[in-house]
Amino acid sequence: MLERIQKITSIGLFADTKPSAFPFRKLSLIYADNGRGKSTLAALLKSCGDNQPQLLLNRRTIGSTTPQYAELLFSQGNRSAFTAGQWSAQYHGTHVYDLNFVESSVYSGGEINATHRKRLLSFALGEKAVSAMKAFSDATDAAAEKTRSRKAAEDKLTPHRGKATPAAYMRMKKIAGAAGRNCHH
Repeated sequence: MLERIQKITSIGLFADTKPSAFPFRKLSLIYADNGRGKSTLAALLKSCGDNQPQLLLNRRTIGSTTPQYAELLFSQGNRSAFTAGQWSAQYHGTHVYDLNFVESSVYSGGEINATHRKRLLSFALGEKAVSAMKAFSDATDAAAEKTRSRKAAEDKLTPHRGKATPAAYMRMKKIAGAAGRNCHH
């Protein structure tokens, strides 16, 4: 369990912060006005828990030349330090429920328009379910686009094929030297 954040340097708004006086409990809630660093703290905890250094590398303090550093103290004296763009240890017991969690774990269909009403009735929770729903949605969109493309191609052939079906028209062979509309048989 995370007990304390010992130090944060050059990460987001935390240019050089030592918040070690504030211990964490089994459930800790953080509340502050917008722009005070809540998302940065969430990224810090997620970065350590999931070993995703890029979450912090993307949050370098603007204008800082000091290397990024963070030190977290966990139960039983375990520590993890973020230095040189890597975590010294990963701890899976930290869960962060923020906007990124919602976006990666909850799928509710996205856009609101007539063609998406059916999708809006879908609801999936969890990263695997969200990935599956997104893959299904992408495949459905791709299939609809292929159907539109096929229909457009068939519509272009209609004036040339007469009463022949598209499949029959495609099987016709070109007559050498023939010109005009009826040059296939």
